[in-house]
Amino acid sequence: MGGQKGASHKRVELVLKLPQLQNLIKRDAAGYKEEFRQQHRNYMSELEIFKLKPGRDAERFAELVTFLSHVAPCYKEDCKMLPQELMALLEEHGAIIDPALRIKLVQALVLMRNRGLLNSTDLLQLFFKLFRIQDKSLRQLLFDHTVSDIRAINLKARNEKMNRTLQAFMYTMLQDESETAAKKSLDVMVELYKRRVWTDARTVNVIAAALDSSVTKLVTTALNFFLSIDAKMEEEEDADEAEGKRAPEVEMHQHAKKTSAIARKIKKQVKERKKKLNAVDEEKAGLFPAINLLNDPQGTAEKVFKRLRGSSERFEVKLLMMNFISRIISAHQLLMLPFYSFLQRYIQSHQREVTHILAYLVQACHPLVPPDDILPIIKAIAHNMVTERCSGDVMAVGINSIKEIIRRVPATLSEDGMDAFAQDIAAYAKSRDKSVVIAARGFTNLVREVHPRLLRARDRGKHHDISAQPAQYGEQKVLEGVDGAELLTLADAGILQGADEGEKEEEDGMEMDLRKIQVIQTMRADATRILTQEDFDKIKKLKAKAAEQRLDPRFRRKRKSTAQDVLSDDEEEMDTNPSLAVNAADLEGYKKRRRATLEERLESVLKGREKFEQNTHGGGLTNTEKQRKKNFLMVRKGRNLREKQKEQVRGGVAKRGPKGAKGQQQKKVQLKHDKRKKRRT
Repeated sequence: MGGQKGASHKRVELVLKLPQLQNLIKRDAAGYKEEFRQQHRNYMSELEIFKLKPGRDAERFAELVTFLSHVAPCYKEDCKMLPQELMALLEEHGAIIDPALRIKLVQALVLMRNRGLLNSTDLLQLFFKLFRIQDKSLRQLLFDHTVSDIRAINLKARNEKMNRTLQAFMYTMLQDESETAAKKSLDVMVELYKRRVWTDARTVNVIAAALDSSVTKLVTTALNFFLSIDAKMEEEEDADEAEGKRAPEVEMHQHAKKTSAIARKIKKQVKERKKKLNAVDEEKAGLFPAINLLNDPQGTAEKVFKRLRGSSERFEVKLLMMNFISRIISAHQLLMLPFYSFLQRYIQSHQREVTHILAYLVQACHPLVPPDDILPIIKAIAHNMVTERCSGDVMAVGINSIKEIIRRVPATLSEDGMDAFAQDIAAYAKSRDKSVVIAARGFTNLVREVHPRLLRARDRGKHHDISAQPAQYGEQKVLEGVDGAELLTLADAGILQGADEGEKEEEDGMEMDLRKIQVIQTMRADATRILTQEDFDKIKKLKAKAAEQRLDPRFRRKRKSTAQDVLSDDEEEMDTNPSLAVNAADLEGYKKRRRATLEERLESVLKGREKFEQNTHGGGLTNTEKQRKKNFLMVRKGRNLREKQKEQVRGGVAKRGPKGAKGQQQKKVQLKHDKRKKRRT
């Protein structure tokens, strides 16, 4: 009897200790089913009591929920309603539940979701609604689980049905009354795009819908996404590759004994590395810039521009809008002529962030913009920033901006009055300010390449093509076949020489009958045979030779009677849109190095000391380091040490005066030294 009482007493104690009972149930679920049912009945009674007053602190109820969430996989039939009960509790009373208990309920749902006891779509929709609660730790927990759960679902294969459902729900959350819930929903989509989980056009356009919001935080988040997400993803990829996260290096065991086991291990590592590298390459190849995935770029740009014109936001937000509009204009070659006149009002030397505004103006320029709309802006920049009343740095920024605009819209040089304008800008090459000189020379080099007739004869340089001029607005070069095949035809006929390396061409070797050229051009090499790699290499050399001769002053006078004039239309066009994003620092050009402050000099000294102590420089020890590490007995009679001792003695003589015969000798040496020093001065 005593033994049975002791066993029953231990059984009761075990029931009261939920963590211990949880551990035993996981080992033997069938043996402790009755104890589980007892705790489940306790949970049901505590749940009904809690519903009467959900705002109270219910520590016992939290312990029972945690216990049941851990053992639910062992008793699926008994716990099948547990997730729905907890979700209903959070949805109805989530805002007034005690914060600690609320965290426990969410953690229990996350645990059951990870074990497959709960549908992901229903749980994530609840979590998006819980973003409305003013609890920072709760929102962070919901955010982390949402991102990790969606990422895990799409890890092996994309679940398009679930993705569409969640994206549609997130779109509705962007219009939610709670700014916090809308902002966190937008952050989830941005994070999923950043982690390459949702990189499709549907996600990008849902994020773009935030641009219509009346909440400034949502608008700035969406603008920053389109402007910087691609650069952030590249930086993370570079960091991962540098840390070896993407594809770890293969341990070749070069200094170990060659065995079959090591060979198998190396072969396995090489295979895994190759697989990871191929997966990364496929992932990069299928990703387009986010700004290129917009369904209606023209409408999006016009909406943001309309908001910008009547905006009362901070100036930083206005700059973001300008940057976004200019980037989308450049990426999709849009026409928004009022945008240029809008930026023109900000082009003043005293304007705040004028360099960034000029960078946005340059971004918005492309060959499809009419040159007569660009010309007033160029003149405004010259009038406000390229004058003697402005500082050298301001003038350099203005000249560089004009140069970059003309590079993107070269047809502007064909407008009336551009010859005098170009000559005035080129004259600043004789300025006293070095930054202005460098900027003016860069402008002169561009005009010399595109339209050298606008410059004075002395500014055109020795090597230039006097017949070069920019294409007219709307003019498009159309190739009839392989670019440069005419040169190959003429070379095969023996008319053009100098295609092979080391072959020298004479001055009168290019003269020929123009009608003969036209006849030969009708029999193009790419139309009569299949070109080989050797033919393409030869075409490349012929084009380089032709471009060199067009700039050679010896052939300039014979241009009308040479084959080169007939083939001048095959000249490669200048890259009018070299990059979508323009860095404002690039417009500043050369800047004189300023004197370092005291803090900067001290920082440099400390860095040098740290570098010396850690011995981080390349190679072995320097001679100075070797000298410092030598034994004193090895250097005590060295020349450097003797000279150092003499200097110390001379200094001591000057301060204390000589003593004895040795002191007298040192005094004589010091006097001779002083006499020589006086003669030099």
